[in-house]
Amino acid sequence: MRSLWDISPSVSTRAPVFPGDTPFQVLWNERINDGGVANISTIHMSPHVGAHVDAPMHLDSGAVDVATLRLERFIGRCRVIDLSGADTTEPVSREELSSACFHERVLIKTRRAAPERWTEDFRSVSPGAVRMLLESCLLYTSPSPRDGLLSRMPSSA
Repeated sequence: MRSLWDISPSVSTRAPVFPGDTPFQVLWNERINDGGVANISTIHMSPHVGAHVDAPMHLDSGAVDVATLRLERFIGRCRVIDLSGADTTEPVSREELSSACFHERVLIKTRRAAPERWTEDFRSVSPGAVRMLLESCLLYTSPSPRDGLLSRMPSSA
């Protein structure tokens, strides 16, 4: 039997939040210790708290929402490319990824540990690296990687 590794960071009130997003919070509607029949809570947070997948519609109003994405797409063998030792905040380049042997899924690790608060000094992925991943059919777009996004991507970088 294969192992399933949950790589999700813990979500708590201390989780970093993008400026303007709703931080994680738990509101207690009812507590047994206060005379309630059960502990009942409400959770408020932005979907960007912790590990998440941006839906195609995150950057394209005409694209599908996250509920449309099949869960099976996110479960299975994966190549982890560990770039956390690089002393830079420059975007991840095509060259940094080009020597990797890809599986169907790729995770790019760019930090040794999660920051305690939102910070701007993170590594994004360069347009050239995104293009390479799209052309390798590793990034999920809908309905296919050859549609709109590739034609809007810069050819360099």
